[in-house]
Amino acid sequence: MATPSASSSSVSNIMLAIFEKKTTSVELYRPLRNYIAFNYSEREAQNLEDDLQTLKQYRADLERTPDPTPTARRDLLQNYFKALCLVETRKKTQFILYLF
Repeated sequence: MATPSASSSSVSNIMLAIFEKKTTSVELYRPLRNYIAFNYSEREAQNLEDDLQTLKQYRADLERTPDPTPTARRDLLQNYFKALCLVETRKKTQFILYLF
């Protein structure tokens, strides 16, 4: 069997810091609504009002719950992700329909 070379024995272990992930407060409602109103129309922003409110509520739920159980955290994140996807899907679909 081969013996370890001198260069491999001089390699030192490197420790990397892994910081805890924390949810920070982010205001999504107003910037998203303003973006939609500016780039599409005020009517489009009004049509997405309910979805944006739902997104805002799910984000607040994530920020408010300090240390949920893993299953509760998963459920909160899934609901938030679904709300994000819904806003994106509705906007793309409506934009495509207007092109035709």
